[in-house]
Amino acid sequence: MDTAHRDASSAAAWRAESVCISFWSELKGGVARMGLERQERLEFELTELLLCKLGAVCNRHHRRGCAAPDAAAVAGGVQFYDDQEGDSQVSIPRQLARSFGDGGCNLANRGGGLTGCCIARHLFQRSMVKSFQHLAVDLIIAGAMAFGASYIDTSGLPFWGRALLWMTYWFWQGAVCTGIWVIAHECGHQAFSPSKFVNDSVGWVLHSALLVPYHSWRISHRNHHSNTGSCENDEVFCPARRDDYHEEDGDLMRDVPLVVLWRLFTMLTVGWMPGYLFLNATGPHKYAGKTRDHFNPSSALFAKEEYFDIVSSDVGMLLMVGVLAFCCSEFGVVEVLKYYWMPYMWVNNWLVMITYLQHTDVFMPHYRAEEWNWLRGALCTVDRSFTPVLDHLFHHITDSHVCHHLFHTMPFYNAVEATKYIKEVLGPYYMKDDTFFLKALYRSMYTCRFVENEGNIVWYRQHD
Repeated sequence: MDTAHRDASSAAAWRAESVCISFWSELKGGVARMGLERQERLEFELTELLLCKLGAVCNRHHRRGCAAPDAAAVAGGVQFYDDQEGDSQVSIPRQLARSFGDGGCNLANRGGGLTGCCIARHLFQRSMVKSFQHLAVDLIIAGAMAFGASYIDTSGLPFWGRALLWMTYWFWQGAVCTGIWVIAHECGHQAFSPSKFVNDSVGWVLHSALLVPYHSWRISHRNHHSNTGSCENDEVFCPARRDDYHEEDGDLMRDVPLVVLWRLFTMLTVGWMPGYLFLNATGPHKYAGKTRDHFNPSSALFAKEEYFDIVSSDVGMLLMVGVLAFCCSEFGVVEVLKYYWMPYMWVNNWLVMITYLQHTDVFMPHYRAEEWNWLRGALCTVDRSFTPVLDHLFHHITDSHVCHHLFHTMPFYNAVEATKYIKEVLGPYYMKDDTFFLKALYRSMYTCRFVENEGNIVWYRQHD
Protein backbone atom coordinates (compact mmCIF):
# COMPACT_ATOMS: atom_id res chain seq x y z
CA MET A 1 0.00 0.00 0.00
CA ASP A 2 1.44 3.39 -0.93
CA THR A 3 1.84 6.23 1.59
CA ALA A 4 -1.21 8.18 0.40
CA HIS A 5 -3.49 5.20 0.76
CA ARG A 6 -2.01 4.30 4.13
CA ASP A 7 -2.46 7.87 5.44
CA ALA A 8 -6.03 7.98 4.14
CA SER A 9 -6.84 4.65 5.74
CA SER A 10 -5.29 5.67 9.04
CA ALA A 11 -7.26 8.92 9.03
CA ALA A 12 -10.47 7.06 8.25
CA ALA A 13 -9.78 4.57 11.02
CA TRP A 14 -9.06 7.42 13.47
CA ARG A 15 -12.34 9.12 12.51
CA ALA A 16 -14.19 5.81 12.86
CA GLU A 17 -12.79 5.33 16.36
CA SER A 18 -13.89 8.86 17.28
CA VAL A 19 -17.38 8.21 15.96
CA CYS A 20 -17.44 4.91 17.85
CA ILE A 21 -16.55 6.59 21.13
CA SER A 22 -19.06 9.38 20.51
CA PHE A 23 -21.83 6.95 19.62
CA TRP A 24 -21.26 4.64 22.56
CA SER A 25 -20.87 7.52 25.00
CA GLU A 26 -24.34 8.76 24.04
CA LEU A 27 -25.78 5.32 24.74
CA LYS A 28 -23.76 4.57 27.86
CA GLY A 29 -25.56 4.35 31.16
CA GLY A 30 -29.12 3.93 29.95
CA VAL A 31 -31.65 4.34 27.24
CA ALA A 32 -30.76 6.75 24.45
CA ARG A 33 -33.01 9.83 24.41
CA MET A 34 -31.84 11.38 21.18
CA GLY A 35 -33.93 13.17 18.60
CA LEU A 36 -34.69 11.54 15.28
CA GLU A 37 -32.35 13.81 13.32
CA ARG A 38 -29.46 13.05 15.66
CA GLN A 39 -30.28 9.34 15.62
CA GLU A 40 -30.33 9.20 11.82
CA ARG A 41 -27.04 11.11 11.61
CA LEU A 42 -25.43 8.66 14.00
CA GLU A 43 -26.85 5.82 11.91
CA PHE A 44 -25.06 7.24 8.86
CA GLU A 45 -21.85 7.73 10.85
CA LEU A 46 -22.09 4.19 12.14
CA THR A 47 -22.21 3.03 8.54
CA GLU A 48 -18.92 4.82 8.00
CA LEU A 49 -17.61 3.30 11.21
CA LEU A 50 -18.30 -0.20 9.98
CA LEU A 51 -16.64 0.68 6.69
CA CYS A 52 -13.37 1.15 8.54
CA LYS A 53 -13.82 -1.24 11.44
CA LEU A 54 -15.62 -4.20 9.91
CA GLY A 55 -15.01 -3.77 6.20
CA ALA A 56 -18.74 -4.34 5.68
CA VAL A 57 -19.58 -1.07 3.94
CA CYS A 58 -17.88 0.77 1.14
CA ASN A 59 -18.53 3.33 -1.55
CA ARG A 60 -18.51 2.41 -5.20
CA HIS A 61 -15.02 3.90 -5.59
CA HIS A 62 -13.68 0.96 -3.58
CA ARG A 63 -14.88 -1.26 -6.41
CA ARG A 64 -12.97 0.92 -8.86
CA GLY A 65 -9.55 -0.06 -7.59
CA CYS A 66 -8.96 1.85 -4.34
CA ALA A 67 -6.49 -0.21 -2.36
CA ALA A 68 -7.84 -1.86 0.75
CA PRO A 69 -6.19 -0.86 4.04
CA ASP A 70 -4.06 -3.50 5.65
CA ALA A 71 -4.75 -4.92 9.09
CA ALA A 72 -2.36 -2.51 10.80
CA ALA A 73 -4.02 0.50 9.20
CA VAL A 74 -7.48 -0.52 10.35
CA ALA A 75 -6.72 0.29 13.96
CA GLY A 76 -9.30 -0.56 16.56
CA GLY A 77 -10.92 -3.31 14.52
CA VAL A 78 -12.68 -6.43 15.71
CA GLN A 79 -11.33 -9.57 17.27
CA PHE A 80 -13.48 -12.62 17.94
CA TYR A 81 -12.67 -15.72 19.84
CA ASP A 82 -14.45 -18.85 20.95
CA ASP A 83 -16.15 -19.30 24.27
CA GLN A 84 -17.62 -22.56 25.51
CA GLU A 85 -18.68 -21.49 28.97
CA GLY A 86 -21.68 -23.26 30.43
CA ASP A 87 -23.99 -24.89 27.89
CA SER A 88 -22.79 -22.77 25.00
CA GLN A 89 -20.90 -24.60 22.27
CA VAL A 90 -21.15 -21.82 19.68
CA SER A 91 -18.42 -19.34 18.80
CA ILE A 92 -19.66 -15.82 19.52
CA PRO A 93 -18.34 -12.26 19.38
CA ARG A 94 -16.69 -11.43 22.68
CA GLN A 95 -14.14 -8.67 22.18
CA LEU A 96 -14.62 -5.68 19.92
CA ALA A 97 -11.52 -3.68 20.72
CA ARG A 98 -8.54 -5.09 18.83
CA SER A 99 -7.32 -5.17 15.27
CA PHE A 100 -8.30 -7.66 12.61
CA GLY A 101 -4.71 -8.78 12.40
CA ASP A 102 -4.52 -9.80 16.07
CA GLY A 103 -5.57 -13.41 15.73
CA GLY A 104 -9.03 -12.61 14.43
CA CYS A 105 -10.85 -11.76 11.21
CA ASN A 106 -8.23 -10.29 8.92
CA LEU A 107 -10.25 -9.13 5.94
CA ALA A 108 -7.09 -8.52 3.96
CA ASN A 109 -6.69 -12.30 3.89
CA ARG A 110 -10.28 -12.88 2.81
CA GLY A 111 -10.34 -12.28 -0.89
CA GLY A 112 -9.16 -8.72 -1.12
CA GLY A 113 -10.44 -7.06 2.04
CA LEU A 114 -12.82 -4.18 1.42
CA THR A 115 -12.63 -4.58 -2.33
CA GLY A 116 -13.78 -8.19 -2.04
CA CYS A 117 -16.56 -7.77 0.49
CA CYS A 118 -18.69 -4.70 0.74
CA ILE A 119 -22.22 -3.37 0.86
CA ALA A 120 -23.01 -0.99 -1.98
CA ARG A 121 -24.28 2.42 -0.97
CA HIS A 122 -27.50 2.03 -2.95
CA LEU A 123 -28.70 -0.67 -0.54
CA PHE A 124 -29.18 2.06 2.05
CA GLN A 125 -31.40 4.19 -0.19
CA ARG A 126 -35.07 4.33 0.84
CA SER A 127 -37.68 4.35 -1.93
CA MET A 128 -41.15 5.59 -1.11
CA VAL A 129 -42.48 4.12 -4.36
CA LYS A 130 -41.04 0.67 -3.67
CA SER A 131 -42.29 0.69 -0.07
CA PHE A 132 -45.81 1.61 -1.15
CA GLN A 133 -45.68 -1.15 -3.75
CA HIS A 134 -44.94 -3.73 -1.06
CA LEU A 135 -47.70 -2.29 1.12
CA ALA A 136 -50.19 -2.33 -1.76
CA VAL A 137 -49.45 -6.00 -2.49
CA ASP A 138 -50.02 -6.92 1.17
CA LEU A 139 -53.28 -4.97 1.34
CA ILE A 140 -54.55 -6.53 -1.89
CA ILE A 141 -53.78 -10.04 -0.65
CA ALA A 142 -55.41 -9.35 2.72
CA GLY A 143 -58.51 -7.92 1.03
CA ALA A 144 -58.74 -10.82 -1.43
CA MET A 145 -58.52 -13.36 1.40
CA ALA A 146 -61.20 -11.56 3.39
CA PHE A 147 -63.43 -11.49 0.30
CA GLY A 148 -62.87 -15.18 -0.28
CA ALA A 149 -63.64 -15.93 3.36
CA SER A 150 -67.05 -14.29 2.95
CA TYR A 151 -68.13 -17.38 0.96
CA ILE A 152 -67.10 -19.95 3.57
CA ASP A 153 -70.35 -19.99 5.53
CA THR A 154 -72.46 -20.22 2.36
CA SER A 155 -70.29 -22.88 0.71
CA GLY A 156 -72.58 -25.76 1.68
CA LEU A 157 -69.68 -27.60 3.32
CA PRO A 158 -70.24 -29.53 6.54
CA PHE A 159 -69.29 -27.86 9.80
CA TRP A 160 -65.85 -29.46 9.96
CA GLY A 161 -65.09 -28.29 6.42
CA ARG A 162 -66.13 -24.72 7.17
CA ALA A 163 -64.15 -24.78 10.42
CA LEU A 164 -61.06 -25.97 8.55
CA LEU A 165 -61.41 -23.18 5.98
CA TRP A 166 -61.86 -20.55 8.68
CA MET A 167 -58.73 -21.77 10.51
CA THR A 168 -56.81 -21.68 7.24
CA TYR A 169 -57.99 -18.13 6.65
CA TRP A 170 -56.99 -17.06 10.17
CA PHE A 171 -53.50 -18.49 9.80
CA TRP A 172 -52.69 -16.98 6.41
CA GLN A 173 -54.44 -13.68 7.01
CA GLY A 174 -52.46 -13.40 10.24
CA ALA A 175 -49.23 -14.03 8.32
CA VAL A 176 -50.05 -11.40 5.70
CA CYS A 177 -51.08 -8.88 8.37
CA THR A 178 -47.79 -9.57 10.16
CA GLY A 179 -46.13 -8.39 6.96
CA ILE A 180 -48.23 -5.22 7.15
CA TRP A 181 -47.12 -4.86 10.76
CA VAL A 182 -43.50 -5.17 9.62
CA ILE A 183 -44.01 -2.35 7.11
CA ALA A 184 -45.32 -0.18 9.94
CA HIS A 185 -42.21 -1.26 11.84
CA GLU A 186 -40.18 0.07 8.89
CA CYS A 187 -41.98 3.39 9.32
CA GLY A 188 -40.97 3.48 12.98
CA HIS A 189 -37.33 3.11 11.93
CA GLN A 190 -37.76 5.81 9.26
CA ALA A 191 -36.86 3.16 6.67
CA PHE A 192 -40.13 3.34 4.69
CA SER A 193 -39.21 6.56 2.87
CA PRO A 194 -36.92 9.59 3.21
CA SER A 195 -39.88 11.62 4.57
CA LYS A 196 -40.48 11.59 8.32
CA PHE A 197 -44.02 12.88 7.78
CA VAL A 198 -44.85 10.03 5.40
CA ASN A 199 -43.19 7.45 7.63
CA ASP A 200 -45.01 8.51 10.78
CA SER A 201 -48.34 8.98 9.00
CA VAL A 202 -48.29 5.56 7.35
CA GLY A 203 -46.96 3.90 10.50
CA TRP A 204 -49.63 5.56 12.67
CA VAL A 205 -52.45 4.37 10.38
CA LEU A 206 -51.16 0.81 9.94
CA HIS A 207 -50.27 0.21 13.57
CA SER A 208 -53.49 1.78 14.84
CA ALA A 209 -55.40 -0.58 12.54
CA LEU A 210 -53.57 -3.46 14.22
CA LEU A 211 -54.23 -2.10 17.74
CA VAL A 212 -50.64 -0.97 18.27
CA PRO A 213 -49.88 2.48 19.75
CA TYR A 214 -47.50 3.56 17.00
CA HIS A 215 -45.32 6.22 18.63
CA SER A 216 -45.32 4.48 22.01
CA TRP A 217 -44.06 1.30 20.38
CA ARG A 218 -41.66 3.26 18.15
CA ILE A 219 -40.00 4.86 21.17
CA SER A 220 -39.63 1.70 23.24
CA HIS A 221 -38.48 -0.23 20.17
CA ARG A 222 -35.88 2.45 19.45
CA ASN A 223 -34.63 1.98 22.98
CA HIS A 224 -34.46 -1.77 22.38
CA HIS A 225 -32.23 -1.19 19.35
CA SER A 226 -30.07 1.21 21.36
CA ASN A 227 -29.54 -1.32 24.15
CA THR A 228 -29.81 -4.78 22.58
CA GLY A 229 -28.19 -7.48 24.68
CA SER A 230 -27.92 -5.31 27.79
CA CYS A 231 -29.18 -6.96 30.98
CA GLU A 232 -29.78 -3.54 32.51
CA ASN A 233 -31.29 -1.53 29.67
CA ASP A 234 -32.74 -3.68 26.90
CA GLU A 235 -36.48 -3.11 26.58
CA VAL A 236 -37.73 -6.62 25.81
CA PHE A 237 -36.88 -10.22 26.72
CA CYS A 238 -34.35 -9.21 29.33
CA PRO A 239 -33.25 -12.46 30.98
CA ALA A 240 -34.53 -13.22 34.45
CA ARG A 241 -31.85 -13.20 37.14
CA ARG A 242 -31.27 -16.15 39.42
CA ASP A 243 -32.89 -14.29 42.33
CA ASP A 244 -35.99 -13.70 40.17
CA TYR A 245 -36.33 -17.37 39.37
CA HIS A 246 -38.95 -18.91 41.64
CA GLU A 247 -40.83 -22.09 40.84
CA GLU A 248 -43.39 -23.16 43.45
CA ASP A 249 -43.24 -26.74 42.21
CA GLY A 250 -39.53 -26.72 41.56
CA ASP A 251 -37.54 -27.32 38.41
CA LEU A 252 -38.98 -30.76 37.83
CA MET A 253 -42.44 -29.44 37.00
CA ARG A 254 -40.99 -26.92 34.59
CA ASP A 255 -39.24 -29.77 32.78
CA VAL A 256 -42.55 -31.50 32.05
CA PRO A 257 -43.28 -31.09 28.31
CA LEU A 258 -46.93 -30.18 28.89
CA VAL A 259 -45.83 -27.40 31.24
CA VAL A 260 -43.38 -26.11 28.63
CA LEU A 261 -46.13 -26.16 25.99
CA TRP A 262 -48.52 -24.33 28.33
CA ARG A 263 -45.94 -21.63 28.99
CA LEU A 264 -45.41 -21.28 25.25
CA PHE A 265 -49.15 -20.99 24.68
CA THR A 266 -49.56 -18.25 27.27
CA MET A 267 -46.54 -16.33 25.96
CA LEU A 268 -47.76 -16.48 22.37
CA THR A 269 -51.37 -15.52 23.16
CA VAL A 270 -51.04 -12.82 25.82
CA GLY A 271 -47.33 -11.99 25.58
CA TRP A 272 -47.93 -9.01 23.29
CA MET A 273 -51.27 -7.77 24.60
CA PRO A 274 -51.36 -7.25 27.55
CA GLY A 275 -47.93 -8.70 28.38
CA TYR A 276 -45.79 -6.19 26.52
CA LEU A 277 -48.02 -3.22 25.76
CA PHE A 278 -49.60 -2.95 29.22
CA LEU A 279 -47.10 -4.63 31.55
CA ASN A 280 -43.72 -4.60 29.75
CA ALA A 281 -43.44 -7.99 31.41
CA THR A 282 -39.98 -8.91 30.14
CA GLY A 283 -38.44 -5.47 30.53
CA PRO A 284 -35.41 -4.54 32.67
CA HIS A 285 -35.32 -4.26 36.47
CA LYS A 286 -34.89 -0.51 36.33
CA TYR A 287 -38.64 -0.17 35.70
CA ALA A 288 -39.62 -2.17 38.79
CA GLY A 289 -42.26 -0.35 40.83
CA LYS A 290 -42.81 2.25 38.10
CA THR A 291 -45.57 2.80 35.60
CA ARG A 292 -44.34 1.03 32.48
CA ASP A 293 -47.22 0.62 30.06
CA HIS A 294 -47.32 1.95 26.50
CA PHE A 295 -50.45 4.08 26.94
CA ASN A 296 -49.62 6.40 29.84
CA PRO A 297 -47.68 9.49 28.68
CA SER A 298 -46.10 9.60 32.14
CA SER A 299 -44.82 6.02 31.86
CA ALA A 300 -41.18 5.39 32.78
CA LEU A 301 -40.70 4.23 29.19
CA PHE A 302 -40.97 7.76 27.82
CA ALA A 303 -39.33 11.16 28.16
CA LYS A 304 -41.39 14.25 28.96
CA GLU A 305 -40.94 15.69 25.48
CA GLU A 306 -42.60 12.58 24.02
CA TYR A 307 -45.87 13.26 25.83
CA PHE A 308 -47.94 14.26 22.80
CA ASP A 309 -46.58 11.39 20.71
CA ILE A 310 -48.04 9.02 23.28
CA VAL A 311 -51.35 10.89 23.28
CA SER A 312 -51.59 10.66 19.49
CA SER A 313 -50.90 6.93 19.70
CA ASP A 314 -53.70 6.53 22.22
CA VAL A 315 -56.04 8.46 19.92
CA GLY A 316 -55.24 6.07 17.09
CA MET A 317 -55.97 3.07 19.31
CA LEU A 318 -59.29 4.56 20.50
CA LEU A 319 -60.34 5.29 16.93
CA MET A 320 -59.70 1.68 15.94
CA VAL A 321 -61.60 0.42 18.98
CA GLY A 322 -64.47 2.66 17.83
CA VAL A 323 -64.30 1.17 14.33
CA LEU A 324 -64.44 -2.34 15.77
CA ALA A 325 -67.36 -1.41 18.04
CA PHE A 326 -69.23 -0.02 15.03
CA CYS A 327 -68.56 -3.21 13.05
CA CYS A 328 -69.82 -5.29 15.96
CA SER A 329 -73.08 -3.33 16.00
CA GLU A 330 -73.51 -3.50 12.22
CA PHE A 331 -72.30 -7.02 11.41
CA GLY A 332 -72.25 -8.79 14.77
CA VAL A 333 -69.58 -9.74 17.26
CA VAL A 334 -69.08 -13.18 15.71
CA GLU A 335 -68.27 -11.69 12.31
CA VAL A 336 -65.71 -9.33 13.81
CA LEU A 337 -64.16 -12.25 15.67
CA LYS A 338 -63.93 -14.32 12.48
CA TYR A 339 -62.65 -11.66 10.11
CA TYR A 340 -60.51 -9.50 12.38
CA TRP A 341 -59.84 -10.81 15.88
CA MET A 342 -58.59 -14.31 15.07
CA PRO A 343 -56.08 -13.10 12.41
CA TYR A 344 -55.09 -10.37 14.88
CA MET A 345 -54.27 -13.04 17.47
CA TRP A 346 -52.09 -14.78 14.89
CA VAL A 347 -50.28 -11.48 14.29
CA ASN A 348 -49.61 -11.21 18.02
CA ASN A 349 -48.38 -14.80 18.05
CA TRP A 350 -45.89 -14.17 15.24
CA LEU A 351 -44.64 -10.91 16.76
CA VAL A 352 -43.81 -12.53 20.08
CA MET A 353 -42.36 -15.68 18.55
CA ILE A 354 -40.16 -13.81 16.09
CA THR A 355 -38.81 -11.39 18.69
CA TYR A 356 -38.28 -14.12 21.28
CA LEU A 357 -36.29 -16.30 18.89
CA GLN A 358 -34.23 -13.37 17.63
CA HIS A 359 -32.89 -12.65 21.11
CA THR A 360 -33.23 -15.83 23.18
CA ASP A 361 -31.28 -19.07 22.86
CA VAL A 362 -28.75 -21.19 24.71
CA PHE A 363 -25.80 -19.84 22.70
CA MET A 364 -26.64 -16.15 23.01
CA PRO A 365 -24.81 -14.04 25.59
CA HIS A 366 -26.08 -11.01 27.47
CA TYR A 367 -23.88 -8.26 28.84
CA ARG A 368 -23.70 -5.98 31.85
CA ALA A 369 -21.82 -2.80 32.74
CA GLU A 370 -18.62 -2.10 30.84
CA GLU A 371 -18.76 -5.40 28.93
CA TRP A 372 -21.77 -4.12 26.98
CA ASN A 373 -21.54 -1.80 24.04
CA TRP A 374 -23.84 -1.11 21.15
CA LEU A 375 -21.95 -3.11 18.53
CA ARG A 376 -21.55 -6.21 20.67
CA GLY A 377 -25.26 -6.17 21.44
CA ALA A 378 -26.21 -5.68 17.80
CA LEU A 379 -24.12 -8.67 16.75
CA CYS A 380 -25.65 -10.89 19.43
CA THR A 381 -28.90 -11.47 17.62
CA VAL A 382 -29.65 -14.44 15.40
CA ASP A 383 -31.11 -14.95 11.95
CA ARG A 384 -33.59 -17.78 11.44
CA SER A 385 -35.80 -19.00 8.63
CA PHE A 386 -39.48 -19.49 9.38
CA THR A 387 -39.81 -21.38 6.04
CA PRO A 388 -39.37 -19.55 2.72
CA VAL A 389 -43.07 -18.69 2.40
CA LEU A 390 -43.35 -17.13 5.85
CA ASP A 391 -40.00 -15.36 5.46
CA HIS A 392 -41.38 -13.73 2.32
CA LEU A 393 -44.68 -12.77 3.93
CA PHE A 394 -42.83 -11.36 6.94
CA HIS A 395 -40.61 -9.30 4.61
CA HIS A 396 -37.55 -11.23 5.82
CA ILE A 397 -37.51 -9.69 9.28
CA THR A 398 -36.79 -13.24 10.43
CA ASP A 399 -33.75 -14.13 8.33
CA SER A 400 -32.04 -10.72 7.98
CA HIS A 401 -32.31 -9.51 11.55
CA VAL A 402 -28.58 -9.19 12.18
CA CYS A 403 -28.42 -6.74 9.30
CA HIS A 404 -31.44 -4.89 10.71
CA HIS A 405 -29.72 -4.41 14.06
CA LEU A 406 -26.59 -3.09 12.39
CA PHE A 407 -28.46 -0.79 9.98
CA HIS A 408 -32.01 -0.18 11.16
CA THR A 409 -32.75 2.46 8.51
CA MET A 410 -31.84 0.10 5.67
CA PRO A 411 -35.08 -0.86 3.82
CA PHE A 412 -36.18 -4.43 4.39
CA TYR A 413 -36.16 -5.18 0.65
CA ASN A 414 -32.38 -4.66 0.60
CA ALA A 415 -31.53 -6.44 3.84
CA VAL A 416 -31.34 -9.94 2.36
CA GLU A 417 -28.71 -8.88 -0.17
CA ALA A 418 -26.78 -6.93 2.47
CA THR A 419 -26.87 -9.96 4.78
CA LYS A 420 -24.76 -11.90 2.27
CA TYR A 421 -21.97 -9.36 2.62
CA ILE A 422 -22.27 -9.14 6.39
CA LYS A 423 -22.10 -12.92 6.59
CA GLU A 424 -18.95 -12.93 4.46
CA VAL A 425 -17.30 -10.39 6.74
CA LEU A 426 -18.24 -12.05 10.01
CA GLY A 427 -17.69 -15.60 8.75
CA PRO A 428 -18.44 -18.19 11.46
CA TYR A 429 -19.25 -15.37 13.88
CA TYR A 430 -22.37 -14.39 11.98
CA MET A 431 -25.15 -15.87 14.10
CA LYS A 432 -27.64 -17.98 12.16
CA ASP A 433 -29.54 -20.97 13.49
CA ASP A 434 -30.88 -23.49 10.97
CA THR A 435 -32.91 -25.38 13.57
CA PHE A 436 -36.56 -25.60 12.53
CA PHE A 437 -38.16 -22.61 14.21
CA LEU A 438 -40.77 -24.55 16.22
CA LYS A 439 -38.09 -26.89 17.57
CA ALA A 440 -35.92 -23.87 18.45
CA LEU A 441 -38.91 -22.27 20.16
CA TYR A 442 -39.45 -25.29 22.40
CA ARG A 443 -35.72 -25.57 23.11
CA SER A 444 -35.46 -21.92 24.18
CA MET A 445 -38.50 -22.11 26.45
CA TYR A 446 -37.23 -25.37 27.95
CA THR A 447 -33.63 -24.34 28.59
CA CYS A 448 -33.46 -20.53 28.83
CA ARG A 449 -34.68 -19.78 32.33
CA PHE A 450 -32.34 -17.36 34.09
CA VAL A 451 -28.86 -15.87 34.13
CA GLU A 452 -26.53 -15.51 37.08
CA ASN A 453 -26.90 -12.47 39.35
CA GLU A 454 -23.19 -11.73 39.03
CA GLY A 455 -20.93 -11.41 36.06
CA ASN A 456 -20.80 -9.00 33.16
CA ILE A 457 -21.05 -11.69 30.45
CA VAL A 458 -23.79 -14.20 31.15
CA TRP A 459 -25.64 -17.02 29.40
CA TYR A 460 -29.02 -18.55 30.03
CA ARG A 461 -29.14 -21.48 32.45
CA GLN A 462 -31.76 -24.17 32.91
CA HIS A 463 -30.98 -25.53 36.38
CA ASP A 464 -28.83 -24.68 39.36
